[in-house]
Amino acid sequence: MALPPLPSPKGGWRKGPGQLQRQVDEFIQSLDHLRVRLCAGIQPGAGPGRRVVMITSAISGEGKTTLAAQLAGRCANAGMQTLLVDADLRRPRLGQLLDVPEGPGLIEVLAGEVEPEAPMVVIGNAGGFHLLPAGGVGGDPSRLLQG
Repeated sequence: MALPPLPSPKGGWRKGPGQLQRQVDEFIQSLDHLRVRLCAGIQPGAGPGRRVVMITSAISGEGKTTLAAQLAGRCANAGMQTLLVDADLRRPRLGQLLDVPEGPGLIEVLAGEVEPEAPMVVIGNAGGFHLLPAGGVGGDPSRLLQG
């Protein structure tokens, strides 16, 4: 399933009154279609039905971070308990995008320094959307993952 590009008021999106809003609406609708396809058969709050979704691409700048944050937010808005993990250990951006202060995260969990639940942060006020930030950046992520 292909998503339309995320609308931006910068460069090339000024095609007339209301055009930006139409593009935003189209993007959100596409996210909801993707959410429904990914989560088909999972009832919010029903228990064991879980999905793990990994968002990746071959090159930087393709919108992985934005897509992951937006999709997680739409899932949480639909009543699903959602955990977004920032596993970009070289250039983490989800904490910054979601306005989460720096602190421990996945790196510290993998190193055995903290329990997995400790660095999780609730996003928003509904309580269904959590972020496990990447944590302290530095060192060699491949060595950390190898351990």
